[in-house]
Amino acid sequence: MRVILSAMSGVPLYEQIVEQVRQQIMTGELAAGAMLPSLRALAGELRVSLITTTRAYNDLAAEGLIVNVPGKGSFVARIDPDEARRSSLERARAGLRQIVARTRHTRLVSLEELTAMLAEEWETMNTTGYVVEAVGLVKRRGDFTLGPLDLRVPRGQRPAIPVRQ
Repeated sequence: MRVILSAMSGVPLYEQIVEQVRQQIMTGELAAGAMLPSLRALAGELRVSLITTTRAYNDLAAEGLIVNVPGKGSFVARIDPDEARRSSLERARAGLRQIVARTRHTRLVSLEELTAMLAEEWETMNTTGYVVEAVGLVKRRGDFTLGPLDLRVPRGQRPAIPVRQ
């Protein structure tokens, strides 16, 4: 199990753990029945509170993605493909609802513009295979501002980064 956390992303740490483990389960990277690290081991490895890992595992268990067996540990649950699709659609709809709620009342962004942006993002993800997300400014020195980049690349792929010659 791979989990990379960003303290600067604005997303709570437990949600980052949930999202990354969910993705690994849904893609089959974590197979049904696979044992997950203990709460304490994961907390130590990620250098987060035990409360953070407990919350993440509890959320994953509530979604039916993992099973907590007292005295034995946490294991990846068997996932029904139809249920996984339904769950994925629900999460997508919830995200779309948030976008619509943020933009509709202002009347500054039309449905056509939102549809075009969605299509553009979809195509970008399909063609590049990776997302680079800038997450906040960290240091400011004179006229220079340095902010971290959160680079996420699907396993087995490399981002195409131009090299200056």
